[in-house]
Amino acid sequence: MTPLILVTIGVILVFTPLSVVGSWFLLSLYREERTPLNLVLAVMSVTRTVAAVLVVIPTVFFLAGTTVPWSGQLILVSLDILLITNVVVAGYLYWLRRAE
Repeated sequence: MTPLILVTIGVILVFTPLSVVGSWFLLSLYREERTPLNLVLAVMSVTRTVAAVLVVIPTVFFLAGTTVPWSGQLILVSLDILLITNVVVAGYLYWLRRAE
């Protein structure tokens, strides 16, 4: 196994669960105090966690030595989620700033 594969496995094992826990925390923070900033943080965290899981699935199959025909589609969907989220959140924060 190459060092890059070991790093990939480590990142998946450590940061995927941490991302889920972070999303849960930010959602609970938003439920406690419904502010625009907490909403933005919760949306960013949840969408990025979903995108990360969509990348992790084909990566795990690849590391297991199996290829799946839909792995490229999952990666493209995760990129779409990441790009759209950045634009929407930036637009929302711009709108909030202009409304003040």
